[in-house]
Amino acid sequence: KRINTLFVAMAMVLSLVMVSCSEKQPDYVAVIPKDATAVVSVDMKSIAEKSNLAKSPILSFARKYAGMLLNDKTKQQLDAIIDDPSLTGLDFSVPVYLFQTPNHCVGLTIKVGDGSLLEEFLGGLENQKICSAVKSHDDLQWVNIDDINMAFDDDALLIMMSLEGQSVPDLMLALMQMPYEESFAASAGAEKIQKL
Repeated sequence: KRINTLFVAMAMVLSLVMVSCSEKQPDYVAVIPKDATAVVSVDMKSIAEKSNLAKSPILSFARKYAGMLLNDKTKQQLDAIIDDPSLTGLDFSVPVYLFQTPNHCVGLTIKVGDGSLLEEFLGGLENQKICSAVKSHDDLQWVNIDDINMAFDDDALLIMMSLEGQSVPDLMLALMQMPYEESFAASAGAEKIQKL
């Protein structure tokens, strides 16, 4: 339920803001469709630094609470990931992109830094019964957390959810295999935003 609420909140933000970054977008941004109704770029590294997340009382509480629920090994792994998010295999040194499609699906794309670390991280989530087992299909890896779908390759992790309950795997497959020229990154809209 908390994850659903988070995605609904993201959708509201997405409908208000449209942002893009560099002139030539990296491959992980090429999964955003050209007809996206909203695109948001979030610099997670900057947010963590500016908010002094490492000393946040919320983070301290979360670590303490997790320590009561998890075994020692899992708690140590969680602490290591909190201290160094790159251990997830994801690259948070570049922006994370949130977007909404015309058919009311919300997506998040994150750059993959190390595919083997990402698979290991997702395997740990599977062992904790947080997500499904990682499956391979059409040269992609797939995993689910309830009604949230994730697909990834060596460049991008694409996380999607429908706000109206429709199935999104076919859309995700199309987005992950979409030619760069058909992506938002190659659109005139992205160029105009960069000039602004």
